[in-house]
Amino acid sequence: MSTPSAVLSRLPLRLAIPWVPLSYLLIGLVALVPRTWDLGGFVTLDEVNFWLQRSEAFLKGLQSGNYAATALAPHPGVTTMWLGSAGIVLRRVLLAAGWLADESFPTRLALLRLPIVLTHVLGLLLGYRLLRRLLPAGTAALAAFLWAVDPFVIGYSRLLHVDALAGTFATLSLLAACLYWYYTPRLSTLVLSGLCAGLAILSKSPALALLPVVGLVALAAARSPTTDHRLPTEDRRWKIEDSDQALGHPLSSILYPLSSLLGWGAVAALTVVALWPALWVSPIYALQQVRDGVEIEGAQPHMLGNFFLGQPVDAPGPLFYPTALALHLFPRTLLGLLPLLWLWRSMPRREQRTLATLAGFVVLFVVVMSAFPKKFDRYLVPVFPAINILAAYGLALEASRVSQPIRRFGARLGLRPRQVVRGLFLLLTSATLLTTVWLGDYSIASFNPLLGGLSTGANTFLVGWGEGLEQAAAWLNQQPDITGVLTVSTSTRPLQPYLRPGAQALTPLGAHLPAQAGYVVIYIRDIMRGLPGPPFDSYFERETPAYIVRVAGVAYAWIYQIAPPVSTPRPADFGTAIHLRGFEQLDMLRRGVPTTFKLFWEARVAPTADYSLFAHLIGPDGKRYAQVDLPYPTSHWSERRYITTDLPIELPAGAPLGTYQLAIGLYDPANQQRLPLVAPVPPDTALDGPGAFVLARLYCY
Repeated sequence: MSTPSAVLSRLPLRLAIPWVPLSYLLIGLVALVPRTWDLGGFVTLDEVNFWLQRSEAFLKGLQSGNYAATALAPHPGVTTMWLGSAGIVLRRVLLAAGWLADESFPTRLALLRLPIVLTHVLGLLLGYRLLRRLLPAGTAALAAFLWAVDPFVIGYSRLLHVDALAGTFATLSLLAACLYWYYTPRLSTLVLSGLCAGLAILSKSPALALLPVVGLVALAAARSPTTDHRLPTEDRRWKIEDSDQALGHPLSSILYPLSSLLGWGAVAALTVVALWPALWVSPIYALQQVRDGVEIEGAQPHMLGNFFLGQPVDAPGPLFYPTALALHLFPRTLLGLLPLLWLWRSMPRREQRTLATLAGFVVLFVVVMSAFPKKFDRYLVPVFPAINILAAYGLALEASRVSQPIRRFGARLGLRPRQVVRGLFLLLTSATLLTTVWLGDYSIASFNPLLGGLSTGANTFLVGWGEGLEQAAAWLNQQPDITGVLTVSTSTRPLQPYLRPGAQALTPLGAHLPAQAGYVVIYIRDIMRGLPGPPFDSYFERETPAYIVRVAGVAYAWIYQIAPPVSTPRPADFGTAIHLRGFEQLDMLRRGVPTTFKLFWEARVAPTADYSLFAHLIGPDGKRYAQVDLPYPTSHWSERRYITTDLPIELPAGAPLGTYQLAIGLYDPANQQRLPLVAPVPPDTALDGPGAFVLARLYCY
């Protein structure tokens, strides 16, 4: 008698394993994990300067009924503020329920971003569903996979920002439009396309490029209708025999595509009005703000300047976005796009139309954005989902062409065809996931590795949007004096939230450092458009940094320690590594009462061992009346670092009155050998032996 497991093992594979639900699960996980990993790891300049506050103000306007106050950005960025407000509400609910104990900035930022991430993941899964009805099932899965793991898309879909949202919604609108006009004209699909178009426009105004593209889709369907309504999917629920009969009028007539296009536009417009409360009460003001944003922000170069091809520029030329495309396309994407050029004629007509629609959107978007003088490479994020879909189709075409030679080669190795295909798929998947994991939290700084990666990108475009400053904060937080001094930086706002409580960062208003300044942090973005001005010009490329933050091997932030002021300079060198700058006497010398000195050191080079400090108080009669030996962790002192230590010493109560000399030195506790001393005035070895430096003469009367 056969056991249940034996029966199950004999079932066909497609019956034993629900591949379709499993594909949704895997794609969802592949999209979710890199987008949520260390979600509050760093904050971008735009988030900390604009979108965090805008989300708070948007939510306040909703709750107070002041709907006019929801017109806060010219982008208009409404979807971003809705989702940011949802993150704020989520944090408040978790706090009220007692489920959230960590109120640190990274946690608050992660919760604020979480609704954005979930929206992108759900949008990608919906896109996969649409792709399964537009393309063969395997090609659709590959397209969704490439969309999910594209580092450039991942980086911006983790942020409280507008570009990636515009891309997700625009792609969904295009896919649904293709499904409606090229395949199955269902009302729900038309509504979905219009709804997503409205959301894309609410995210960022350049998504208006959807209007001519969708219009051309409708006109193309009217001029050259198709008669084969079979869908390239095994899901027969979506198959209809004749959509013309289902709608009751011929699809080829010009009236129906035009009327459906008007319906699409009405849905998009209603979406914009329904989800932007400012349009309910002050439509003229809200629309004027968007228009001003296009005219003032888009039509003018960035107020702080820009950077392109290694040179500071105000308005990069027409090569900017083609160069950005080349540097942000990963090798797998390029390999998929190239076959489309010479295999175009072999594609089914309807799939040609779908791909042409996506390609047309990419081209139109790039051309339109190139017309504006204000340019950033992140402005191209909205076209990358479409590019990945095109690349997936090209990869599938190329795979079908080379499958027979590969299978024959596998047969020589004793492999079955299915094993060869699975092996190649696993190889592609592994390489893609490894690339994604390697980039980690800094996928917004991803560039084509075949063209030099981030190193080339940093020499071509303006980089540094806040990433890496959390590393600078982590290093500063380890410094024992960080809460007692000021950190002066060219980019303060993304740095301050990651400093520990009590530490403060600021950007000086004048050309001089504040008196309490202890560290200087210079960020890559602030030196690409020209060398920094005073007081930062005294440090960058003139002083040796105490620490350099690197992202993928590229220097992103330089941290300099400011030499603390010394009230009493007393220079001396102990060995070749340790330099004494001077001291500050905190108490008068009195018998029976401890006297404390602050010693100011500089590590000329990194010491190789831990040394001990000795301090001897020599009386007027030449006798030693007090002695202190303090171990110093000098092996942890880095090159060009300034260290301040305390030296407490107590004169015994019965010591004679008169003039005392405080002699100090460093020695190796392993062998008691003193470090050689070099001072402006040669030391008197008769006083306390070699290596003893007279720090001060003290009077006790």
